Amino acid sequence: MIAYLAAVVLWVAAVAMLVVSTAGFLESTTLLTASAVLSGLAIVAAVSALVVSRRR
Repeated sequence: MIAYLAAVVLWVAAVAMLVVSTAGFLESTTLLTASAVLSGLAIVAAVSALVVSRRR
């Protein structure tokens, strides 16, 4: 359950960073990179939550 929550929180943070970076007209790629990293971490957390739940 915690892995699902972590995935959702990471995904929301990634979306928020993407919105902030587009509001600044993509002046800096740092926020885009951070958004991509958070999206990747959200995917890893979601997949790990599925794997753990199937092993139980």
